[in-house]
Order: sequence, then C-alpha cells, then structure tokens
Amino acid sequence: MMKHNIIACNKSENCDYLTGLLNRRGLHEIWQSLSPCDVLHGIFIDIDNFKMVNDIYGHAKGDDLLIFVSRLLKNLFNEQLAVRLGGDEFFLLCNGSLTKQEIEQHLSKLQLSLQSSNFDENILMIISLSIGIICNITSQSDLNEILQECDEAMYHAKKNGKGHWVFFEDIEPLFHLEKTIRERASYGLNPAEIRFLLHPI
Repeated sequence: MMKHNIIACNKSENCDYLTGLLNRRGLHEIWQSLSPCDVLHGIFIDIDNFKMVNDIYGHAKGDDLLIFVSRLLKNLFNEQLAVRLGGDEFFLLCNGSLTKQEIEQHLSKLQLSLQSSNFDENILMIISLSIGIICNITSQSDLNEILQECDEAMYHAKKNGKGHWVFFEDIEPLFHLEKTIRERASYGLNPAEIRFLLHPI
C-alpha cells in the first residue's frame, strides 16, 4: 500500500495540496491498479463541527486542523493508505489482514490522540470524529458504492451522538430498507404515472 501511496503522490494531480495526502483522483487510480485478490477495509472519517471551527476561528485555523488530523492519520495508520476526499472528509484504505478488533484499537488511539494533543484546546472542545467502516472489500466492487456505504455508516454515527464509529455491516439491513423506500417514493412521484380522475357532481 505504501508503494502505491508514493507513486500516486509523485503526481501533483493525485495529491491534496493542503495536507499532502492522496486526493479522490489518486484513490481511484490506485483502486483500478489493485489485484482482484486484494482484500481491504475502508474507513470514512468526518470531523464533527468543522464548519463551526471555520465560522468561529476562521478558515486558516480550519486548514490547520485539517493538516493536524492528516498527520495523525499518517502517524497512526502509517502502513495504510490515507486520502483526503475533500472538505473535512478523509478515507483510509486498510490491509484486509487487520481484524475488526485491531481496527477498533487503531481508532481508539486516533480519538485519544486527537483529544490529548497540544492542538488549540478551545477547538478540541467542540470537535470529534465520526467514522464509518466497511470490511472485506475487493477492487471488483464499485469504489463509489463503497464510499457511499462508508459514508452512510459515518452519518449513522453522526446522527447518534457523534464522536464514535459504526460498521456498515451493523446497519446494512436498515440501509437497504431506507434505499428501497426512497426508490419507491421516487417512482410514486413520476409524473408519467400520475392519473387524474374527475368525478361529476
């Protein structure tokens, strides 16, 4: 994974200008180069209340926070692939040999390192990390769908208190149910399928 990281970041268009991490384009390029036999885990990370940091302390301080979080990711997940997707959203592509317990141990260290750091304590008081995880994926899957599922797990964490993580497998039945409801609702609103019946008085 580190070899892919170095190769991709040698191309400026694949590298995030602010943090030095891979960007979304670099992630897609690496994904296409993976072997179908590679088993991986995906971790989607969002900084809670990031907009509040920008609004109160300014965008320069927000940029400092993004750089700081990116350094934490590189230090704690140094053998994995760290990506800044955009804004305050990060993604880790991790070796599939990591167990669920090891993933949780790494994430616990990440949360602890964030809150016990020497970064501006006023900012640390209002932020946390909401995290969505999907396990045992391969490059044969659609990357955009994987990111969507990770994102859904992350938002489930955000909606239920923020500052913790959720495995997609734990909410997958609910995700598919809600997706089916949304699809059926969109079909029901199709103008071509609406008929008006007039009844004489």
